[in-house]
Amino acid sequence: RTLFPYTTLFRSDLVDIPVIFLTSQVDIESELKGIEKGAIDFIRKPFVPQIMISRIKMHLELYDYRIDLEKK
Repeated sequence: RTLFPYTTLFRSDLVDIPVIFLTSQVDIESELKGIEKGAIDFIRKPFVPQIMISRIKMHLELYDYRIDLEKK
């Protein structure tokens, strides 16, 4: 199973929405491919909930900063 066919579906229509992969795939090639397809992060299972939440919050803050800068 692979997540990457789905990236073309949502990346073409939802370009401005940050995408974070949560996956059990552990190989570097999968992570690199996910980033190349437009993901902003790649979180591997099993994960520590507090760390995952912190990373998501960080990406949401960065997204907000980017939107604010684009408005100026």
